[in-house]
Amino acid sequence: MCDQTLLWIGCGGCSGETQALLGVEGQASDLLDLIDVDGLRLLWHPSLAEHDLRPVHQELIEGREHLTVLCVEGSIALAEDGMFDMAGGAGKFRIVRSLCERAGYVLAMGACACYGGWQAQPPNPSGAVGLQYTLDTPGGLLPPGWREFSKRILGVITAFTGQWPHSVPFRPGGATCPVGAEEIRRARAAVDDYAAWYAPTVLGGTLDQWAEVTTAGHLEGWPDEHPRSVIALFSRFATAAAGLHRVGHGSQNLLSGDLYRDPGSPARPLIRGGVQLDGHRHELDHALVREHTRYSWFTDAGPQHPWQMVIKPDRSRAESYSWAAAPRYGHEDRGMQLGPLPELLIAGDPLTRGRCLDQLRHHPAIVALITAEAGTAR
Repeated sequence: MCDQTLLWIGCGGCSGETQALLGVEGQASDLLDLIDVDGLRLLWHPSLAEHDLRPVHQELIEGREHLTVLCVEGSIALAEDGMFDMAGGAGKFRIVRSLCERAGYVLAMGACACYGGWQAQPPNPSGAVGLQYTLDTPGGLLPPGWREFSKRILGVITAFTGQWPHSVPFRPGGATCPVGAEEIRRARAAVDDYAAWYAPTVLGGTLDQWAEVTTAGHLEGWPDEHPRSVIALFSRFATAAAGLHRVGHGSQNLLSGDLYRDPGSPARPLIRGGVQLDGHRHELDHALVREHTRYSWFTDAGPQHPWQMVIKPDRSRAESYSWAAAPRYGHEDRGMQLGPLPELLIAGDPLTRGRCLDQLRHHPAIVALITAEAGTAR
């Protein structure tokens, strides 16, 4: 099998993602480790390459070189045949388009590459677009076929709501339509169609094979067994380049509500909720939940139960940094971690528990917390 290659091209005078990746302490060496150690060969990068892009591009066009991953940074200028962003005497958009056609994976790095960024705002003299969108309107540099598979799952939403998600005419309480046999058929077809693309592309195997991954050891071996899958690519980048496994440690106190109802028994959740405090699992008492907005862009009325919250935007406090409220639990107002990880740990998911034990084996307190949960989960 051919080795895996990476080409990173900057457009629209943008280098924000490059600066973020190379300018943060420790990240530059991690990126080089990904390139030099993890088997990803760098073909070209505007800040790291010692030669011009032209000969590399020519080798790719002529088939003398292959491209696994293409990273596009910045918006793409289309106006006046690309005269606002030139490369080799021609609009750079032509190079980007030709590279997209030859790359195994195309990654839009940041808002500008995705949606065109601030350059795409009216009057947009450069004709700036993203790879797949111009602001919030579908249609960018790439043809509709590039969006076809990844967006098909949204057909489930349109089958039951009669409209595209996040459309302009927001309606209080959401949008629904009568559900009959045809809507159910369309939703199932959208799921099947999406799964047929998702399994071989993202997972690199069948859904049945992925369902058999039930331990940390199985998960560790999956990227090596399916090296050209998206999940293998992300796994290598997340650890070797970005070091995500070393950052973002959350609270050891976990909170999860019951998730998804069993159609055959609506009173029974498919994913059981609960609370975990100091390694001990408890049933969730929603009356003990409080939300704090001290550091949010909302008025600060002190800790309140979610039912009592009155949301009023307030950008006046310098210490505020988020549109999210901070969850607390119990009479001591303990900080809690929410999200997919607590949900699966509290529900006793063996793969999640095993993976956390493997990653956190040098943190005795957290290991004790997870193993205690394993003994109490049902």
